[in-house]
Amino acid sequence: MSASDKNNDGLLTLEKLEKLSKITAAIAIPVLLAVGGWIFQAQSQNNKLSHDYVKLAVDILRADKDSNDEALRTWAVDLLNEYSEVKFLDDARDSLISGEITLPKPTSKISIPKYKLAPPKSKVILSSIQKKLIDVALGEINSNVHEVASYERIGKYWHSLGMDLDGKDIGVSWSGAFISWVIDQSGNPNKVLLSSANYKIWNDSVSKGLAILPSEEKPMPGDLVFFLRQDGLNIQTVRAGEKISFRSHSGVVYESSDKSFSSIEGNVQNGIRLRENTYDDNRLIGFVRFKE
Repeated sequence: MSASDKNNDGLLTLEKLEKLSKITAAIAIPVLLAVGGWIFQAQSQNNKLSHDYVKLAVDILRADKDSNDEALRTWAVDLLNEYSEVKFLDDARDSLISGEITLPKPTSKISIPKYKLAPPKSKVILSSIQKKLIDVALGEINSNVHEVASYERIGKYWHSLGMDLDGKDIGVSWSGAFISWVIDQSGNPNKVLLSSANYKIWNDSVSKGLAILPSEEKPMPGDLVFFLRQDGLNIQTVRAGEKISFRSHSGVVYESSDKSFSSIEGNVQNGIRLRENTYDDNRLIGFVRFKE
């Protein structure tokens, strides 16, 4: 092929890209990757091209059926299936391609509970460290922390661990960063390992004799609570604090009774929330009580 032919091919490619960019610009719909129940996972977080393609595909499938031809919608559906852990069923795929249905459009309204929790009423005398942990956790939940509306507060948790995340990193679990920040702000009298990985905090607490199993004793306000978030593991092995890694979650116990307890937890419904829990939850690992 001559140099002239190559140049002509290059010009044709540029013309095609220009046409595609005009189609993209004509789709005047906000781009948002978090769509309904679909979780898009690019092959590499650093692959900007894949990231942009996914955003473009979402735009196309949000548009009304008259805005895009069937070939373009087919491309968009197939691309999302490529990067999604949960594939579209055949019926949903066909309906999206035909334009019978569209992907849900984002809403600007953010649902944030307006917490005004008071210090818990406890029948037992709490230690000063338990009171501190409760006070710090209450300060955060009553600030109504949310991943979008107050991401900078979540960034604060990351920064306390020396991690370069600003809170805008939606999709990165931050319950460990939150609980580590709470421990640090409370003085961490037992020098428990602080980490974004909850299992490291639990394992270190077991080694320091701070762990309480659900069968041993009911928790008190100001204790920490840990949950397993991974299938296929023996809960007794996890509770023993053996040096294994596992996906987990944590919180600060707010109130407790003989049958249940509530806890203040980060990374729940995109923010910090108060959750009700029961002792028969097979995901419940145990509790951590600091010593003075």
